[in-house]
Amino acid sequence: MVIDKNDIRWLPAGALVLSALLFVLACFMDGWIFHNVPAANVYGNDFGRFLRIAGFLPTWFMGALVLVMYDRNRTPAVPYGAWHRGIMLAVAPILGGLVAETLKLLIRRERPSMHGGLYVFRDFLDNPWSTRNLGLPSSHAAVAFAGAAMLSYLFPRTAPVWLLWALGCAVTRVMAQAHFTSDVVLAAIAGVLVARTLVVALARRDRFEPTL
Repeated sequence: MVIDKNDIRWLPAGALVLSALLFVLACFMDGWIFHNVPAANVYGNDFGRFLRIAGFLPTWFMGALVLVMYDRNRTPAVPYGAWHRGIMLAVAPILGGLVAETLKLLIRRERPSMHGGLYVFRDFLDNPWSTRNLGLPSSHAAVAFAGAAMLSYLFPRTAPVWLLWALGCAVTRVMAQAHFTSDVVLAAIAGVLVARTLVVALARRDRFEPTL
């Protein structure tokens, strides 16, 4: 299947409205979830750590390297050369993380574990360029969803696997009380939008051919 530049659009308004509603709902649930769904040792086992590394940039760099190595020997050659898909997979999580870090500096809501599940916002004059202990949105979740969304565009039939992995990463961040639920919801929205933006930009340049 080929996705032509005229067939790719921004997310429908309905999806954006739904995303906003999910974020608002998550905000209402933040306190209850913080106090009732903790699992401080969620990373004390292999499965928990496996879910967390979906938000670790080198994880996606490894996947990007695999794609480059595979595409170099693929016949016929993929569009734009052997580096095309690998670069897309590497760039999406990088941008997802950068967007999350930028939003942290702007929103400045601190992590829930620092204040017993209460919302506390850091003053702009207090470490203005540091994201340490800021939680909204979650960088791990943004990286995970940006990478998962990009792989979902490149390999549509595998989308449930990658998105469930990203969701698992987000859930562990909440269970570890490192983030509110709204932190990871906003991060997921940001990550998917970053990947979508890259795909739209590519489609505008030329044609984009995912692997089915």
